Amino acid sequence: MDKKKHYEVKTPIEDYCGIGAAGVQFAYGKAEVYDEWVAQWFEEHGYTVEAVSYTHLTLPTNREV
Repeated sequence: MDKKKHYEVKTPIEDYCGIGAAGVQFAYGKAEVYDEWVAQWFEEHGYTVEAVSYTHLTLPTNREV
């Protein structure tokens, strides 16, 4: 499955829970957004924004039982 690039947004208020700009739902001061423009907007307005990267795990094709 192809994962979309997304961002973790942190509010200036550490424990904020509620709906922010663009309808983004925050829980305990954090939210995930999938739109680069929305992430940029939050960053420009004082939020901390970090791109989320995935670590790919490779499972063996033949397992010994």
